[in-house]
Amino acid sequence: MTRINQCAALNGVALVALILHACENKALAKADLEKHLDFFLTIQREAPYSEHLTIPEENGAELLEHVISLNKVTLCQDSFGTIISLDDSASLEMRYYRNNILHTYALSSLVCRLLTHNSKISHEKIISQTISLLKTLKTDLFLWQTPQQITQQVESLLIALEGNGVIKQTKANFWSLIDNTPQLNQVHLLAECIDESLQRLAIITSLATRLAPLSRRELEEKVVAIAKRLAVLNNITAPEFIDKKAQATLINTLREQGYMTLNDEGLLVVCSTMDELKSSVTNLVSIEVLQSIAR
Repeated sequence: MTRINQCAALNGVALVALILHACENKALAKADLEKHLDFFLTIQREAPYSEHLTIPEENGAELLEHVISLNKVTLCQDSFGTIISLDDSASLEMRYYRNNILHTYALSSLVCRLLTHNSKISHEKIISQTISLLKTLKTDLFLWQTPQQITQQVESLLIALEGNGVIKQTKANFWSLIDNTPQLNQVHLLAECIDESLQRLAIITSLATRLAPLSRRELEEKVVAIAKRLAVLNNITAPEFIDKKAQATLINTLREQGYMTLNDEGLLVVCSTMDELKSSVTNLVSIEVLQSIAR
């Protein structure tokens, strides 16, 4: 499956689905959506997810016109222009297209997340945290990159972002966003694409740390219960967000990677490495999410 994912193909429908699902209300002004599409395309052209990735030749406006012609989105006119959105029925269908390319933006979204959630961050920390977090999501998203490949891709992405006037680097090798850049909104929206995956990680790492020792079944049930609550509070309609099997897969990955283990009674307990992972994840999710988990 990971080899198949290397050969992914981007298209207008999937890109629009990815972008709109990253928006709070699954809606954007048409002009803004076109700019986001152009930015997402630029990222893959200058720092591709894979050399086998197929990238459309069209620009954002051309891709959006095609998506509109397929009746995949809802158009609403007001005095300021056209708003593009997803209604409830289209949202579920477009979720499928979004999921088909999410893995191609996992790394770039995570790097942007690190940049938007830190006033400044070292080059080494961006790489180490990207490697650590993508490793936990590797099975979930069928990612193929090794730590060395992740390092190379992160460096290519940082160069691309710097070349587009989005970030700057200090002499001490720290990166930060450039304030008031026209593309700042695009960076923040790209950072939102990985949000649901990070929320799921935050739920598991927080509950396991607080409640261990407990059985795997108990952890899965508590994780699903919190996920359902967050889904309602944050209007998350993704079936996989509250799916018990999906949570079990993520829990199993954390156990395989040494963040959790079984004690003599067969109950899950956290390992010393969990604290660092939990800290990294909780720094990247909103305070509202953390408060919901704490309750």
